[in-house]
Amino acid sequence: MAVQSTYKHSFKEYLTKHSQNSIGVLYNLCGSTPKEKLIEEPIDIDNDGVKDTYDLCPNMSGLKVFSRCPDSDGDNIPDSLDKCPNDKNIDRGCPVARETVALQPKEIENFNTKQIIYFQFRLSLLDNNAKAILDNIIAKCENATKVNIHTEGHTDNVAGEDYNQTLSYSRANSTKDYMISKGIIESSITTAYFGEKQPAANNETEQGRTLNRRSDIKITIKND
Repeated sequence: MAVQSTYKHSFKEYLTKHSQNSIGVLYNLCGSTPKEKLIEEPIDIDNDGVKDTYDLCPNMSGLKVFSRCPDSDGDNIPDSLDKCPNDKNIDRGCPVARETVALQPKEIENFNTKQIIYFQFRLSLLDNNAKAILDNIIAKCENATKVNIHTEGHTDNVAGEDYNQTLSYSRANSTKDYMISKGIIESSITTAYFGEKQPAANNETEQGRTLNRRSDIKITIKND
């Protein structure tokens, strides 16, 4: 780069009196001077305040609690995890089929299945979605002669192992306590808690961690 300055003036009687300064700057575009790298600004396509690099749903604006992914039907399950994103109900967001409502005594048969309920980050409180799933289980148990329910608490790998072990204990027992409050006999329910030791999905992603904040519920109903 070169800088050049010139100065001139005129005070002749027949000319307009003036003075003039000029400065020129010359850049060498073809020389050895290194070119500056252009810094590309992060993009936020959906204008939700989270740059696309960190946005799980970069094309759709959503809620902060769901890492800016939408919850179209308002059932507390983000569309990215919701099997039925436009239908508000319980089975991972899908409406309950007619045959899963409370059975009459003559319709009860031996029944063995597994259900999963999910928790918000670092919480063991049951949301409305979890309560609806448990209510469905309780309805099936109402007229059975023998019921065995086993609930297991799990967490993601955020925080320490001891903390997660305690949190999984709270999740398993909040599940148990709710069912007892609705009439299930306490001796019919067993619990276990595993902290972060048995993930259902990859803890390296927010979606995976969401799936790991859960209670697995195994239900056996007999009508002897």
